Amino acid sequence: MYIVLTGDLRSSKKMEDRNLSQEKLKGAINFVNSRFKDYLISDFRITGGDSFQGMISQLDVLVDLYFTLYGRIGNPFYLGVGVGSISTSLSEFVQEIDGEAFHLSADALRTAKKKKRWIVMESPSGMILKWPSAS
Repeated sequence: MYIVLTGDLRSSKKMEDRNLSQEKLKGAINFVNSRFKDYLISDFRITGGDSFQGMISQLDVLVDLYFTLYGRIGNPFYLGVGVGSISTSLSEFVQEIDGEAFHLSADALRTAKKKKRWIVMESPSGMILKWPSAS
């Protein structure tokens, strides 16, 4: 099983200085890739203006990783976690990998935004976690 994390900054379109928030996101991603390198299957990458994705090997670092990102970004974000299989080869570039874990992560992110939860985790057997309300 693989663990895919897909994040999206909350209310990023309302930010006054989007360039500054982008720089903070870049710095946070670089920091996490260094600090959690022993737990990464594929480094975190920015996948869209305010979205990011990566793969980890162990769930027990999830909360520490979340709060590390939050502290570095300085803006709340939603996180969709998918636990499942992959259908392509592993790559250092997360955007080159695909499979069930990625689809579940995307579904979890949509649920997080819709239900206003900071973290939602899904697996093939269903939703495992909805962590606190984002309201």
